[in-house]
Amino acid sequence: IAILAAILFPVFAKAREKARQSSCLSNLKQIGVAVMQYCQDFDEVYPSSWFSGGLAYPGLYQWDDAVAPYIKSTQIFTCPSRKPTSYTDSSTGVSQTSSYGWNWYTYMPGVTPNYTTLAVTVDPARICLMTEFTNAYHTVYFLWLGPPNNHGTFSHNDGQNLVYTDGHAKWQNRQTIIGGFDAYGYQQ
Repeated sequence: IAILAAILFPVFAKAREKARQSSCLSNLKQIGVAVMQYCQDFDEVYPSSWFSGGLAYPGLYQWDDAVAPYIKSTQIFTCPSRKPTSYTDSSTGVSQTSSYGWNWYTYMPGVTPNYTTLAVTVDPARICLMTEFTNAYHTVYFLWLGPPNNHGTFSHNDGQNLVYTDGHAKWQNRQTIIGGFDAYGYQQ
């Protein structure tokens, strides 16, 4: 029995992680669809990280508040393989809890390259919008996913899920993510 258990436990653990990977991918796909719906309703502009004049917070609200009308459950902001991180901005008091981080260049107008709208985003199927990230600020800097910062989670069979600026989501392995994206989230 011990030999059989020693053989089967790793197989079951891998199958369980594969199921979590699929659930996480589904979460990101739903977020991607919600973002695309938001873009269609707001002149093809991606949600910003912080907005002013929101209902959830006095004077401010976040990207997850912006896409909330398009999402049925806030549980999709949590990857089943890892506990979400919380961040509270000290200057605004606004807190955010999520397992996912947004590409800095999709919500920062005035930076180059500028991916803040569908119209200016060239080749949206190759620009990452969001991925799993361990940075408490929930902002993805692609140079930080690998060494020396190691903010990528790679918790799904040595890879992680990503959603792109056209709304599609897929899993990528560690080598593809670390070596296959430039600093701006563009997959080369």
